[in-house]
Order: sequence, then structure tokens, then C-alpha cells
Amino acid sequence: MISLLYRNSTPKKAPPLSTEALDSLMIDDAISLVIPENEKRNHFLKILSEPLIDTEDILYRQDILRDFLSHRFLLANLSDLFGAFVSVVLEYNKTRQNNKLTYRKAVGSLIDSGVSTLQSISVLIRELLLLLQKLDASIEGLPIHSTGLLALRNRLHTIAKSDAFPKLLSIAKKYDRFTAFHLHADIAFDLGENAQLTEIRLLSSVEEMPVSKPQKEPKKLHLFKKRDSDDRTETQEAVIPLNYNSFTTEKIVGQSISDITDAMIDVANQILSEFMGIKDDLLFYETACRILDKLKELETPYVFPLFGNQTEILDLYDLFLLFRSPDETNVIPNDFSLFQNIGGMLIRGDNGSGKTVYLRSVTTAYLFAQAGLPVLARKAFIVPICALHILMASSENTLDILGNAGRFEEEVIKISEIVNHPMSGAMVMLNEFFQTTSYAEGAQSLYHILQYLSAQHMRWICVTHLLDLFDLYRNEVNVTKIEIQNHKAKLFTS
Repeated sequence: MISLLYRNSTPKKAPPLSTEALDSLMIDDAISLVIPENEKRNHFLKILSEPLIDTEDILYRQDILRDFLSHRFLLANLSDLFGAFVSVVLEYNKTRQNNKLTYRKAVGSLIDSGVSTLQSISVLIRELLLLLQKLDASIEGLPIHSTGLLALRNRLHTIAKSDAFPKLLSIAKKYDRFTAFHLHADIAFDLGENAQLTEIRLLSSVEEMPVSKPQKEPKKLHLFKKRDSDDRTETQEAVIPLNYNSFTTEKIVGQSISDITDAMIDVANQILSEFMGIKDDLLFYETACRILDKLKELETPYVFPLFGNQTEILDLYDLFLLFRSPDETNVIPNDFSLFQNIGGMLIRGDNGSGKTVYLRSVTTAYLFAQAGLPVLARKAFIVPICALHILMASSENTLDILGNAGRFEEEVIKISEIVNHPMSGAMVMLNEFFQTTSYAEGAQSLYHILQYLSAQHMRWICVTHLLDLFDLYRNEVNVTKIEIQNHKAKLFTS
């Protein structure tokens, strides 16, 4: 199966983010003005919520997106054609369902029913083959460079230019015009090895007679077998004259049609198994391109991140503020760094200073980077993380599974899920946790939790109003302390 999202069938992905965690980043709200279609936004967010871990998998997506940014008409063509690909399958399923309902209600010939099925699958294969031919033509010769699109192009070319392609197309065209016939006809069968039926042909059609009209005498069914002569001309010889009745004919012809239909269904399934998922893959890239178009319109820098052993982002913007702010020029970028020797970051600031915006922009940057997307910044170096935990402060009216439990207890439950299942290399984002407790108690509790996370080789970024926490980390050189003033981040040195 070819995928434009995943380099192989078993990609390494971080545990998916919860809907609550994703909603806290407000990405859906941010892009809703650019992508009003719910289906596309939901699909984009689903992919975003499952960060890739392996840099090779991330670069696989990056390169495909670069190709689509260079050849937007290719993205449009592939989206249209693979959209038609899916529509053909949906139409086939609808037709087959209608046929089943029809034959349940009416007493008809089993041959008629079998022919209808054969016609439906033949139409499907013919349409799929013609679409594959168009897809091959749309991508052939383009200067693409990504591994994923090159693999797609090579596979389409192999199929469309193979010797079997016109033969299969011819067979599909033959049977999609195959019409049901009445029993009053002479039929020729080709027999293969072990006397297996390989083809049936209508030799001469007889004027259809009402079913209720009795036959004066039974007709004979002649089975014909091919015989090759020395000059390779073919002749036919009657080898088995049979007296037949309607049951015999229905059984022989019906089985033949069923065998052909099964073979055609197998062909269709092979085609669908290779290409059926590409339409959804393209939705992700289409959404990404439209978001980047908006960034260009706003004259906001974006860059594909490089991956190494340290994280440093220069002039990082917040997606939500940028897309939803009445005056985008007032959106202030910030720098972010988390070097190899740094295990955590504390962030403080007055209410409304921009602490949450800063945390949100950093978290979104990680998600975009590990989805193969550009980061909203001038420059970005990122260390991929194996898991991302987002713990935002609960609303006052939020109720959890304990019903009457307070806000503090609810936050303890959330953070205990991470503490009880530590994962080395994971990142934990905390925003204003334990703010309902006393400053001293809350700071002490949070300090011990953060120390435990560090001991488990988990990094963390903590936005807090618990200033005592800064005192507890006063002499910790592996923890960066940041203060936000007027939406601008700077090192806290006091």
C-alpha cells in the first residue's frame, strides 16, 4: 500500500494527544477561518495529534510538502483524480446495494443476478484503470524529488505502461457491456485444464419467449473445445452433446459467471489496497498548503525545522494570535531554546502578560515540526520528543469523574497519570497547575513532581504563578527561568 503520510507501514508515533489537550492549543479555532471545511480540519488535527518520532519519517513528509508547494497544480490534480477514485468506489457500493435489494424483492434468474454483479465490478475496474492512466499522465515528467511522490509515480507508471494494462482494460470493457440472456440460446464454453470453464460465449440469440410458454422438445447444449492445428488456426469441435433443463443451465452458467466475477473482484481489491488511502493523505497536504498561503499573506516567516541534539527557535509566532488577532502586526514573536543540558523551564509573568501564549506557541511548534510541517519562525532547530503531555489549568466549573472533587484533586489525577507512567524523552507542558492551593504548599508539591520528571529523563516547561517555585530552583543550573513582560520573553535573573 502506498502512503504519502508514512514512510513505512509501522511508523514510530508518539501516543496521540487527547481532544482536550489539542483544544487547549486552539489550533482548530486558529485555522477555522482559513479551512472552514470541518472534514479537512478534523483530518489535519488527527494527523497533528500523533507526532512522528523518527526524523526519517518526518523528513519523508517534509519533502512531499516541499514538492507540493513547488507544484500546486499537481496537488490539485491528484486531489481531483483520487477524489474521483473514491467516488467510483462509492457509486459501485451503492449500485451493488441497490441490486441486492432488487433481487431480494423479485424472483428472477440467478444468471441475471450474476451478470448484474459482473457488470458492476467490470464498470468499477474500467473506471479505476482509466483514472490510474490519468494519474500517470498528470505526474509523469514532473521534476519532483520526494521519496513518497517518486514511489507513487513509479507505481502508476508500472501499472499504466504494463502489457497487462490494455488486456485488463479490454476484459473490463467487454464485461461491463455483458447483457443477461434468456435460456433459449446456444452457448459456447472454452474449457481449460481439468475441464474447467474458462470463458462462455453467446453463439446465437433466439427470440426471447415468455417463461410460461412450454418448450415442445428439449434443446441440446453443446460444449465446444478449442483445438489448435499446425498452422495455428483454431477450429471448434462439438465434444459433448447434452440434454439440458433450466436448472442445469443456471448452475453451469451461473458458476462460470461467479468464477469470472470473483477474479474481477480480486483485481479490484488489489488496485484499491494500493491507492484507496491516498485521497485522505492529500487532505493533510492541501490543508497545510492553505495554512502556509495564509502565512504568506500575513508576511509571517515560516521554516522547515532542522533536527539535531538541541532545540532553538528564533522569532516564534503564536498561530492562534496570528490568525485571530484583529491587528496581526501587534503579534510579537519570541525566541525559545532548550539546550542539551537543560531539563526544564520555569515561566512567570503578570496576568495577561503572555505566559500562556508563549507556552502554546512552543507546544504548537513541536507538533508542527513532528508532523513534517514548517514552524512559524525565522529559524528552527528541534530535538524530536517521544511523547507530549499537555496539562492546562482546569476551568472552575470543570467536573471530573469524581463528580464533586475540587480543582486541585482533578489536577492531581491528571498529573499522576504521567508520573505513574514515565517515559524517558517525553515533554510535559504545564500551565498554571496547583494555583488553587496555598503558594507554599503548591510550590512544594509541584517542585517534587518536576524533580521526579527530571529524574525520569523527561523534560518539562512550566508556566506558574507560584513564585516560591523559582526560589526552590534558584541554584539549579539545568533549569531555565523565563519572565514574560508585555508579551516578550527574557531570562529571569533575580
